Amino acid sequence: MAVIVDRAPRSAEDVWQVARWVFVWLLRQASAECGSASDMRQVFEQAIALDGLHLHLLRPDEARASRHLLLRVASAGAAGELPPVEVEGRVLDDRSQLQFRDAVRELIGFLSSGEEG
Repeated sequence: MAVIVDRAPRSAEDVWQVARWVFVWLLRQASAECGSASDMRQVFEQAIALDGLHLHLLRPDEARASRHLLLRVASAGAAGELPPVEVEGRVLDDRSQLQFRDAVRELIGFLSSGEEG
């Protein structure tokens, strides 16, 4: 399992917990979207290595950029606009592709609620 935490957690609702393969695929897609923003690539690579992205521990500009990139990639994923999810070079089955889309829809809600508060 891996997590994204938007703010200092007080309850389980403050943490998006997901299968590691979903987390890794999502963050690799976000990293690819960074273009020449190598600082953001490093944020995502560190999060993959640590199985967690704690937005509240990043500099405010990094947290905003991470949230923006994650929302953009998650929206594309929820709409089925990303390449098929692969794990260790193997394209996952249709059921797993649907699990990924469901997970990123949850992430959109999670990050969107964090922007309000």
